[in-house]
Order: sequence, then C-alpha cells, then structure tokens
Amino acid sequence: MKLIERFLGEGAASGGPFGVLGVDPEHCTDDSVIAALLSRLDEVAKHPQGGAPEADEVRLALRAAAAQLLDAGVRQHLLELWSGQGGAAPAVRGGVPGPGRGAVSRPVPRDIAMERDVLVTLARYGGWNRQARQRLAILAHLNGVSVDQLGATL
Repeated sequence: MKLIERFLGEGAASGGPFGVLGVDPEHCTDDSVIAALLSRLDEVAKHPQGGAPEADEVRLALRAAAAQLLDAGVRQHLLELWSGQGGAAPAVRGGVPGPGRGAVSRPVPRDIAMERDVLVTLARYGGWNRQARQRLAILAHLNGVSVDQLGATL
C-alpha cells in the first residue's frame, strides 16, 4: 500500500480498486475505468521513480484493479461490499473525474480495448492457465490478430 501512495498520492491505497484507479464508484463505467487506468499509468510513468521495479508493481496493481472493475459482476460485488461498510461506497480523493464531472471523453484505442479483454479473461480464469490461453486464442481470432500480436499486447 505504501508503494501505491508513493506513486499515486495519499489516499490512493484506500477504497479498494476504486481508490487505486481514482474512480468515483457512483459513476463507474467501462469508459471511466479505462480513462482512469490510462491516467494513472501516465502518472506512474512521469514519477521520478517511474522506471523502478516498484513502479512495475504499481502498474500491475492498476491493471488488476481495472480488470476487476471492467467485469460487471465483480464491479457489482465490489459496490455491494463497499456499501455494506458504512452504507456508502468509498470516497475517492484526488481521483480521475467521472462522466459529467469534467472528464474528457476520448475513444478507446483498439489495443486498450483488447488489453481490457485480456485482463478480464485472466481475472475470470484465475491467471495464466489452459482455460485462459484457450479464451485468449479465441479473443485473438475475434479481433483479427495473430496469437503473437496478442502476446505483444500482454
């Protein structure tokens, strides 16, 4: 948790995946999660220690948080979990603006959309295993890319 706060600021480690990404739970959509992921990855890259192994751990945590929130079932479960703790979802401090709160809408590049699908697949199947590899091969085919190109996305 200290690493996340070192790279993303105080409070980023609270609020579960919502806090890590800086996403307002009340306005959490796939687009806001992707925008937040891109913003946070840029923030880590610009950090003075952005090339350190610790920064890679933070990037991994960001991608894991995004994978959780991009899965509608997991997102709903997390919202219920957080609302069960004190009656409200976690407050997001210093987060990325959500829709209608000054966010700039930008199209999701194909590689980012494919990365989202890969992350969701790995999260759903419990990591790199036979089922996940089969699903990833199907995703590659559906996206019109080779397995090698999908590997580059990973």
